[in-house]
Amino acid sequence: MSAYDITVGRIRTCAQSAVAFVVLVSEMETALLTIRALTRCGVPDDIDDDGFPSRAVQIVWMAEQFGQACELKLIPDCLFQRYALDLIRLGHEVDEGSWTYGFKSGVNIAQESLWEE
Repeated sequence: MSAYDITVGRIRTCAQSAVAFVVLVSEMETALLTIRALTRCGVPDDIDDDGFPSRAVQIVWMAEQFGQACELKLIPDCLFQRYALDLIRLGHEVDEGSWTYGFKSGVNIAQESLWEE
C-alpha cells in the first residue's frame, strides 16, 4: 500500500462498512508508523523535485484526503469517534506540521467544493 492509495473516494467507499474502514485506518496507521520508525532510525529521506521530504509529502497527502472526507462528513460519527480520532492523534504525533497543513488543506478543498455546488 502506498500513501497515495488513500483517496477521498476510497475513504467514502470504506466508510460504508466498519470492517473496510478499520482496514483503511490500519493502512494509514501503518504508513504513519513506518514513517516515524524510519525517521527515528535516522534513515535519510528522499527529497522531491520541489525540495520537500517525501515522507512529509506522504503525510500531507493522507491528511489532506482525510481532512476532505471529514469536512464532507463522509465518515459516520460512530466510526469517526472510534477510529478516526486516534488516527488524527497519530498523525500529529508523527509530524504535527505536515499533518496539520494537509488536514487544513483538505478541509479548505472540501469547503470550496461545497461552495461551488
